[in-house]
Amino acid sequence: MKKTDNTSFKPVLITCSVIILIALVLIIGAPQRSSRNMPFAGMMGGANIVTTESASSGVVSSIGAYDGSSMMLTDSFASTVAPMVYGGKTAAEADQKIIKTADLSVGVDGVAAKTTEIATLATGRGGFVQSSTIVEDEAGYKTGYITIRVPTDTFEDTIQAIKDLAVRVNRESINGQDVTEQYTDLEARLRAAKAEEEQYLTILEKAETVQDILSVQSYLQNVRYEIESLQGQIDSLGNQTDYSTISVTLEEEVRVQVPTEKFDLVRDVKLALKYVVVLAQAALTFVIWFVIVGGAILIPVALFIALAIFVVRKIMARF
Repeated sequence: MKKTDNTSFKPVLITCSVIILIALVLIIGAPQRSSRNMPFAGMMGGANIVTTESASSGVVSSIGAYDGSSMMLTDSFASTVAPMVYGGKTAAEADQKIIKTADLSVGVDGVAAKTTEIATLATGRGGFVQSSTIVEDEAGYKTGYITIRVPTDTFEDTIQAIKDLAVRVNRESINGQDVTEQYTDLEARLRAAKAEEEQYLTILEKAETVQDILSVQSYLQNVRYEIESLQGQIDSLGNQTDYSTISVTLEEEVRVQVPTEKFDLVRDVKLALKYVVVLAQAALTFVIWFVIVGGAILIPVALFIALAIFVVRKIMARF
């Protein structure tokens, strides 16, 4: 029997092994795409919508047109979409957004009048009074608390004007919080959510079955809720950055004043004698009450004690 020569098969086996190895490397190294779970994607004419996620922003984009066939956003297409979604702005390129706040404690002459002047300062600069309170203690000293909101470009001038109204400044604290990155991120997320809403509306127009329509509307409701939430956060940050907050505590300055009433020695002596008579009458009244009321109570008690002592002595004498 003739022996088979396996040498001729070695090149074929090596070639096949190399091809399989290259295929495995390509499969493992292929870019991964993330897809949002869209239960209605496979219902409408077998469509399969695949979304990509931008690594730089972390916002999912689902831009594309539903045409009844499978759609996929490639890396090159996603790179073209990203500038449209984010407007090509980074935190460094965007307008700086800073929340400015100040806390002042000042001493003034006339708390009520100066509180009114500070309120006038705020309204005159295009701002408004957020809150205002005046408290008076037992000694008659007043303390005022007022919080105003003024346009950011008048922040420093308003603080200086308040200090000019004061006799002295007890405390001054100024803070600034940079929220530019947060504001830019919220705007980018809002644009992405609005773009996503447009795509759901496009898909909704292509939907044919009730199940598909309900599914798309459910997603629309979620994305619209997200849009409202993001818009609310943007409006809140915008209000805080456009109008700065200044809180002021006003304390009454303590001053020694000369009495305005004329000194009258004779009148003061008469007034003192009057109070001596009043005190003497009060003391005499107390003695009378003590003798009459006290006597009515103490005499019977004393007689009872004396009788008890007498009885005890008689009993002890028998023993």
